Amino acid sequence: MSRLLYFTDLHNTVTQDIINDPKKLNLEYAFGRAPDIAPGTGPEGRTGCLFSYPGGQNLTGIQDVNWTQYPGRENLWIGLPKEPPKPSYFAREAMITGHEVEMGDKNKWQIPVARFITGENLMKTPLNFKMVFDGTKWVAGEMEPLHEVYFNKSVNFFNIFLEKMEALKDAVEKNNSASAEIAGKITVPDECELASIGIQINYRISAPEISVMGLIDKDVATQCALAAIDYPSLKKKF
Repeated sequence: MSRLLYFTDLHNTVTQDIINDPKKLNLEYAFGRAPDIAPGTGPEGRTGCLFSYPGGQNLTGIQDVNWTQYPGRENLWIGLPKEPPKPSYFAREAMITGHEVEMGDKNKWQIPVARFITGENLMKTPLNFKMVFDGTKWVAGEMEPLHEVYFNKSVNFFNIFLEKMEALKDAVEKNNSASAEIAGKITVPDECELASIGIQINYRISAPEISVMGLIDKDVATQCALAAIDYPSLKKKF
């Protein structure tokens, strides 16, 4: 199985500290547990340490790696092999139900639904939240932080999307395209951010890796945003 690589060229005691405690790389989201580590060669022939999610082919045996510096990290790079890892490589053990979207790598990734808009679960969310005991019964508490951000952004997108659809309907009825203008707007970066968070919820990956792998473009971002609001389920009914 192909695997994504990370490389640091920090040496001596600093490198040894990272080997002893990989959490110092601040890449817990990518590993989940102790990563595979091996001495190796990185960009421009630099010597240092290779890190990767446990399992898969030998770290030093991976050839034709394209290295990109990790944003904001002077001594850390992301290595994308010529044959990139499949979505299954990044998938979390427990994934949130959702809709498959074909990404820039031509593979289908599961984008979680933030809130159902059809069926028996109408307006319910499959996202994770704590249950707390209020003294007499168990009630829903706070969502996991990333899930809460995703939920709020998805609801905002849904509200603007619905407003746009209603404005378009009104414009068609009145034969007046000007009436389709609405106050709320969703920009391409907004949709990309929503898509990125959705991917992160179901996969061990973050914005830098998503960018390096070329997963998101304008059209993909829109499809991910629509998946987040459960639009594919609604579309099937018409």
